[in-house]
Amino acid sequence: MRRVTAPVFAALFASCALASTVEADEVESPIYRSWANFKVGTTITLRSVTGAKDREVQTTTTQRLTESNNERVVLEVVVTSDSTGQKVENRPQTYVYKRMFPLFPGVKKEDIGKPPGSQDQGEETIELGGKKYKAQWYGSKGQTEAGPSISKTWMSDEVPGKLLKSITRVPAAGKTTTLELIEIKTP
Repeated sequence: MRRVTAPVFAALFASCALASTVEADEVESPIYRSWANFKVGTTITLRSVTGAKDREVQTTTTQRLTESNNERVVLEVVVTSDSTGQKVENRPQTYVYKRMFPLFPGVKKEDIGKPPGSQDQGEETIELGGKKYKAQWYGSKGQTEAGPSISKTWMSDEVPGKLLKSITRVPAAGKTTTLELIEIKTP
């Protein structure tokens, strides 16, 4: 049997105290919130097109709500891509999004759900798939291996997952990635 020494006990006590502090600073997941408003079986499909110089890669991501309760939502995600020159469909992956999660140090509650590095924002109506959505857009800048990136992302509470469209440009690489919602199916 292993003995717990005073320093180990003190460390355990401190970690329990820290855990209770973290629990006090929990926030609701915007992904949970957006999917919890829909019935199990709801499916969205996003298409990503990345163009760089003389090559284009298309990827579709289909997300289906398989479970929803007061504590979590569960999504089954299937990604299909032609990045290898052939269309390949990956095996389904399961993602669990808990309703509440700890707010990390240095992160403000009002920034939860916004794209990282957001510098400006506004509202506009955007049309996708023949339907108009009231959207909040965010402009952001980032850094990649090839150089600076510039992004604009449109989000709406009207769709599961909130993401309507995102355009990211990396000028130094001559690369643009456009991600957009192409389909919503509800049971």
